[in-house]
Amino acid sequence: LYAEPSLPLRVVRDVANTETKRIVVDSPQVFDEMMSFVSRFVADPKPKVELYRGTLPIFDEFGIEAEIDANLGRKVWLKSGGYLIVDQSEALTAIDVNTGRYVGKRDLEETVLKTNLEAVKEVVHQLRFRNIGGLIIIDLIDMETAENREKVYRALQEALRQDKAKTNILKISELGLVEMTRKRTRENLVQQLCEPCPYCEGRSYVLSRASVSQKVLREIRKDLPRFCGRRVAIAVSPRVAEMLLGAEREALAELEAELGRQLEVRAVPGMHQEHFEVIALDVGPPVGIALSWLGTEEPTPVAEPVAEAPMSPFRADALEAFSPLDLDPEAPSADSDETVDVTPEFRIMPRPEQGEES
Repeated sequence: LYAEPSLPLRVVRDVANTETKRIVVDSPQVFDEMMSFVSRFVADPKPKVELYRGTLPIFDEFGIEAEIDANLGRKVWLKSGGYLIVDQSEALTAIDVNTGRYVGKRDLEETVLKTNLEAVKEVVHQLRFRNIGGLIIIDLIDMETAENREKVYRALQEALRQDKAKTNILKISELGLVEMTRKRTRENLVQQLCEPCPYCEGRSYVLSRASVSQKVLREIRKDLPRFCGRRVAIAVSPRVAEMLLGAEREALAELEAELGRQLEVRAVPGMHQEHFEVIALDVGPPVGIALSWLGTEEPTPVAEPVAEAPMSPFRADALEAFSPLDLDPEAPSADSDETVDVTPEFRIMPRPEQGEES
């Protein structure tokens, strides 16, 4: 009943506007579809649709590949020499503005104002290009005068008018922070093109080689009784091995003295920096382990179970008719807190002969 158009036609529908001058396509089939779509559904002034026939890939010809690579990074350079730092997290996106190499010509306030004015335009471009949604915090460079803060705020509002996604923006605070929200329309650029790093598991950091070295030494010291008198090898990544044999050499020597053996450090190429293996190379002397159940007291003898006499079917049927409490007239009531052993005693009576009263 209803289907979305293909990706090229969705681009024309969602992205193209009155400022779009031309659209370049490298597929003859898509070119025909787009020409038909533009003529039927795009209002005047219509963009010019061109068929690209060059030998280079179209992304390389127009610099799109480099643009994608640049916008996947955290740092985005501004033309003046300043830069932005874009950090995306689960809760919000923080964008920090820095002057970088730009020092201005006259005074600091002018430098800050020019950097912030350039930064807000680039921020809006990054929000659209990366398709960032949700809560967004922009940390502008502090401005002393309220007039300059108002200029930057108006420039940000003007730049956001070109954004089709719904946005809400608050005034610049005294600390130079701008709080805004942008409606999520689809996955952002990082989610579409990237996946979590398998090395750091998406944390964006790993334990330092010094931390891993200390962790290795603590692990061996914790299991010192098991390793004493035995040859021990440590398999680690090359950078951690360099640390153990360099800066941590003194701590390693102290541990070797406690073990009574030399520790063999093995650098394993390709091993994760946070991973390590402690390997015992031989069988050491027996280790005494105190066990609570190995005492000097004689074990308490267990009584042999007494075989119960078989119960006659007659008596077994009769026992099901009453409760064990009914056997003792002096048994406590159900509301009493007194604990009494009410286990009944039964005697097996011989089956009555014929003619006798049972």
